[in-house]
Amino acid sequence: MTHAVLIAALATAFAQNLLAAEAPPLDCPHCGTWTVHQASPPGSIGERIVASADRISLPTCGEFSVSVKAQQASIAGEHRTYRSTLQLRPIQPDSPCGIAPGGTLRLEAVVSVGYRADGGLGEFTVYNGPGPTPVLSITAWNYERDNPCDSGSGDGSAACMQKATASLVKTLSYEAYEARAGRQFNPARFAAITMDFCSEREADSGYGSWPYVWALSCQAGLLQTKLAELRSWAACQAASTPSSCKSLNENFERSPRRAP
Repeated sequence: MTHAVLIAALATAFAQNLLAAEAPPLDCPHCGTWTVHQASPPGSIGERIVASADRISLPTCGEFSVSVKAQQASIAGEHRTYRSTLQLRPIQPDSPCGIAPGGTLRLEAVVSVGYRADGGLGEFTVYNGPGPTPVLSITAWNYERDNPCDSGSGDGSAACMQKATASLVKTLSYEAYEARAGRQFNPARFAAITMDFCSEREADSGYGSWPYVWALSCQAGLLQTKLAELRSWAACQAASTPSSCKSLNENFERSPRRAP
């Protein structure tokens, strides 16, 4: 690298950090509505975290008052990353995260750039006690700060499709439960086998996250088709002699991948 090129590179890096430093930092980086696209346990995928400066609602865990114990921000290139430690005190005593009476949870939040904007992507890890194993780990997008569906990126599109697919799986599961379709149809098994099929079908559909995006799109179509079949079956069960209704099962159309 020549002396002139080195000076230019250093000037560019300095200008990027100066721009980041001049942009006003977020007063409450963990605040807002966060849509979950990855979680462990996975039951909260598609659900939302709703947080303010003094209160937070965590899917599968409950609602809590918030005390900020530590917060710092670092700058890399054009963007900030915020790291916060929050103490969570349950508002209702029967929190499903197993908190001891009078106890609290610790939430470690890392909020960074999503696709374009600071504060668009959050990683939320919840601990019950001093142990290293979290009771809940979530990655979520703040759609008001940076909408992954508009990003045009593979990762953003995957997050967008994960939300839509999770909603379909939950709708299918609840309607199957309400229709008492358990003997004929298992939504969890159906979701698993369709994802296996779609993942194999779309394995060569692009690079990076794109095969997964196309697999989710394939699965969403199959879930929508099965949901329509379930609704027709449930309506027939209610209006006719059950034996006259078309049987409900876990079969689906295994169409080949579309040509590029």
